[in-house]
Amino acid sequence: MQPKVVGAIAMIVVGIGAVGYAVFAPNLTASTAPQYLTATVTQGTVAIQAVATGTIEAAETYGLAFGADPAVVSSSTASTGAGSGSSSAWVTKSVAVKVGDTVKQGQVLAAADPSTAQVNLAVAKANLAAAEARLSVDEGHPSATAIAAAQNAINQASLSYTSAQHSTQATLQSSQLAVTQAEQQLANAKAGLATAQATPSPSQLAASQATLGQAQLNLQSAQQAQSAQQAKDQLSLQSAQEAVTNAQTALANAQAALASAQAQYNADTQTATPAPGSSAPPATPNPSKLAADQTAINQAQQQVQQAQQALQTAQNNLASAQLSAQTAEQQAANQVTSAQNQLTIAQNSYGTSTSPSQTAVTQAEQQVQSAELALTSAEQKLAQSQTQQSDSLAQARQSLANAQTNYQASVGPAASDVIATDRASVTSAQANVTTAETTLSRATLTSPVAGVVTAVNVHPGIVAGSGYAVTIQGNTMDATASFAESSIASLKLGQPASVTVTATGADLPGTVSEIVPVASSSAGSNSVVTYTVMVTLPNAPAGILSGMSTSIAVTTAEAQNVLTVPAIALQGSSGSYYVRVMGTNKQVQEVPVQVGLVGTSTAEVQSGLSAGETVVTGTVSALNSATTSGGGFGIGGLGGVGGGNFRRTTTGGNAAGTRGAGTKAAGNRAARP
Repeated sequence: MQPKVVGAIAMIVVGIGAVGYAVFAPNLTASTAPQYLTATVTQGTVAIQAVATGTIEAAETYGLAFGADPAVVSSSTASTGAGSGSSSAWVTKSVAVKVGDTVKQGQVLAAADPSTAQVNLAVAKANLAAAEARLSVDEGHPSATAIAAAQNAINQASLSYTSAQHSTQATLQSSQLAVTQAEQQLANAKAGLATAQATPSPSQLAASQATLGQAQLNLQSAQQAQSAQQAKDQLSLQSAQEAVTNAQTALANAQAALASAQAQYNADTQTATPAPGSSAPPATPNPSKLAADQTAINQAQQQVQQAQQALQTAQNNLASAQLSAQTAEQQAANQVTSAQNQLTIAQNSYGTSTSPSQTAVTQAEQQVQSAELALTSAEQKLAQSQTQQSDSLAQARQSLANAQTNYQASVGPAASDVIATDRASVTSAQANVTTAETTLSRATLTSPVAGVVTAVNVHPGIVAGSGYAVTIQGNTMDATASFAESSIASLKLGQPASVTVTATGADLPGTVSEIVPVASSSAGSNSVVTYTVMVTLPNAPAGILSGMSTSIAVTTAEAQNVLTVPAIALQGSSGSYYVRVMGTNKQVQEVPVQVGLVGTSTAEVQSGLSAGETVVTGTVSALNSATTSGGGFGIGGLGGVGGGNFRRTTTGGNAAGTRGAGTKAAGNRAARP
């Protein structure tokens, strides 16, 4: 063995021997009397806390979009998702912040071009003015122009009704005439068939020739009469139309004169009102001038009424002329058609008389069939015309009744439901103006709270998207944690809490603001059931960020300004506790106590002790003792040191000794016995 190794081993043995002497020598000669760990009964606070780990989150995050009010887009417990501003396109003018900037409440964040919003506001105000004007008219009395318009509507409806009557009569006559003609054509076709089937005599042949010549002359005469009637009707219609045009021109001139007279009256009335901002007293209107203006208005109104009556007469004459022309031309056309049919019959008769054949008979039979079909069609059209004309006449009659009703409504105040509708329109228009004003005011975005910018989604000169332009996270923070089901029953809203931020070590005061009543985890037989609890931190300092880990301690019960002892000093069980009290003579005696709130480290003593007394919290036993009653110090051989290392803690002003092995601890008691 090397000399150096031998020397090292010798040094180790000597060291071990020195340690053994230092440890065992004092105990070999020590007294067998116990050594006590003690604490003083003091006045203080006993508290019970529920503890869990959690994370920091912003209480509220606001989304700001051009043209809309700020919206809470997310919070510690809920999220509303992405939002958008108004439907208008907003071109960003300027952006005053960037992500991470700290902003104050009311600070300008971004601004957009307000041109479109200004136009929308102007339109909304114009609609409001129109709605208010309509309400004013319906609540008061109509103007002369409105009355004249209502009277004109009656005249037009009356003319339409008269025209519908004439049209109905003419149409039915025409349809009935078509049926009569179809019946005649069928009779002629049957006669032609009989003629085709019969063998003519020389006298019949001569008669057929004479009939054919006469039929040709009749057709020429009917055609000439039709042309003459058309020319006559054209002149009559032109004359009637010119009369209507002249009457319309006269009416327009009369209405223009009425408008001019009214404008002059308004102008003479306005001259009596001083200009806005003028300090001059109102001028006195000229009574003679106003009287003359009113006379001119009355005369113009009479001229308008006369022109309307003249126009009505001219329109009635035109309608009558049109009806007469239609009837006359229809009759002339019917005569031409009849002459053509007679000529066809005469031609067929003459052809049959000269060369009767089977072909002629077949053609005559076909003509009979065609005439029968034509008669059926004419009868159907007559029935349809009767129905259609009856409906048209009923509609015209209803239109006239409506015009008369409207006239009665125009000469007095409107019905209550109309006024109610007008007022609703005014209210709606006012709401639209308010909305447009709000939208315009939101062309500049300002921070609703003091906080930090978390997103900027706009750029100068670019149209803002549909989402939020800027997102602001408020300074108010929440700490959220999951508490075990054993603690949830003792947690209540409003309880004080202490939140320790792991990253910074800061201890922040808070208040329990929300307890989710649904378990957040319960799967599996061995899983711990937890409930989410939120603590609001109203004064979180700068540097506390969302997502940071925390330890949350919620005070669930507290007794202030009471006698306290270390919880480790309690002996016995609930309802029969006692403590060991050390007197001035160092003698220890057991004293029964009434215990109140028992916390993690201290307990409330309601009776049995006085402030200043000394209580035993444990003992330090000698090396050769078999047991310890309050913790002790011992050697477990050279392999290591065991027993009760003493630790002094302070809660509510009390010092407590930590029990060693074999001591019955009071433990955590969350309720008063």
